[in-house]
Amino acid sequence: MDISTTTAAKSDQLDAIDLIGKTPTITITDVTKGKTAEQPCDIHFGGAKVYRPSKNMRRVLMRGWGKETDSWKGKSMRLFNDEKVRFGADITGGIRISHMSHIEEFTMALQLSRGNIKSVTIKALETKTETKQAIVPEVAKTEGETK
Repeated sequence: MDISTTTAAKSDQLDAIDLIGKTPTITITDVTKGKTAEQPCDIHFGGAKVYRPSKNMRRVLMRGWGKETDSWKGKSMRLFNDEKVRFGADITGGIRISHMSHIEEFTMALQLSRGNIKSVTIKALETKTETKQAIVPEVAKTEGETK
């Protein structure tokens, strides 16, 4: 019996604890304005919950896909629980992005706390659509050469 469904947090948002042992890839269906200034962005991905990225993860999203969220629809990202994330003095864990579709791999500096800056690398996430587009020209070229 898989008891993981019995441990989900009772919340309308995706929480780091929901990702323990998981690295889901989500595809954005919509981005709406959040309810509070602390969480100004709700990313919808077809689940019952929304992803509310931290300020640093919003910076990553802007770096990868630009500041206009309308262009984010249909794009995907892989999330994970970074157990080292702090909230104040407590180590609480937090949701981080490891991969994004429609990008080339990039590295950027993020401020983790006052005076603590760390470089993070976001890897390119290959989607099924991108895979088909990459394979089709190769097949067509090979078929054309053999005829």
